[in-house]
Amino acid sequence: MSFDWKNYLHLAEKFRDTFSGKNGEYVEGIKRTAISRAYYAGFHIAENYAISVGYSKPTQNHHQLLQTWYRTQFGNLNHQEIKTILARTLKARKEADYNDLITDNLDDKMKSVILDVQRIEVLL
Repeated sequence: MSFDWKNYLHLAEKFRDTFSGKNGEYVEGIKRTAISRAYYAGFHIAENYAISVGYSKPTQNHHQLLQTWYRTQFGNLNHQEIKTILARTLKARKEADYNDLITDNLDDKMKSVILDVQRIEVLL
C-alpha cells in the first residue's frame, strides 16, 4: 500500500494546533518540522496528480521541474496557482530546514504554509 502524503499535512496541522503561540525547548524545531512536512505533503499531492494526467516523474530536479510543469499548463488557472504555491512553500521549507535564524514570525509562517497546502488540495 502506498503512503498517503496527506498524513504529513495532518501531522503539520496537529503540530500547529498544539504548539501555535507557544515557546519552549523543542517548540521551534516542531514548528520547523510542521513547515517541512506540510511542504512535502503539498509537493507529493501535486506530483501524484500531475503523474495521473501524464507528467513523467524526473530522476533529478524534482521540485523545480514539477513547478515548471504546472507553469506550462496555461489553460488551467488552478495549475498556475499551484505553481505559485509550490514555489512559495519550497522557499519556506528550505528556510525551515537550512537557516539557523528565521527572522519572520514562525507561527505565521507555519500557518501560512499549511493553508497553502490545504489550498493545493482544493485546487486539485
